[in-house]
Amino acid sequence: GQEMALSGALGKRSSAVASSLIRYSLTGAGMTVTIYLAYLGITALNVTPVWAIAMVYPLAVLASYFLNKSWAFRSSRPHVESVWRFILTHSVGYLLNISLLAVFTTVFPWSHQVVEAIVLVVVGGFLFFALRLFVFPREEERARRLWGRARVGD
Repeated sequence: GQEMALSGALGKRSSAVASSLIRYSLTGAGMTVTIYLAYLGITALNVTPVWAIAMVYPLAVLASYFLNKSWAFRSSRPHVESVWRFILTHSVGYLLNISLLAVFTTVFPWSHQVVEAIVLVVVGGFLFFALRLFVFPREEERARRLWGRARVGD
């Protein structure tokens, strides 16, 4: 009885994670291509790499909030609760992006184009887990963390 319920709950949970991962990946891929092309365009205008990403990243975060909230994670969390968490999460992502780019293009003589392409993937992985667990958790997951219960309504 309990093992079947647990197995079903785990299967449902992993399916929900997989679905949000696929939607996040599609959203993220589109945003990553957009960020990278904008970055390349701005650096082609002789703007330094760090300044270029510093300009592009905040605009991408704004578009990303609405895409992730409404589609990737299908969150019903009110804006008043999710916006500050999203901004905090992306602020960490922003600092991580700039720090890694700065270190790997100034300390090491590596191509900024290659470094930024890799950094965007690393930051994207960090953001998925932070958004899924901290910004846009499913209602059942929020209740479980708050009340220590496996199901809402017990």
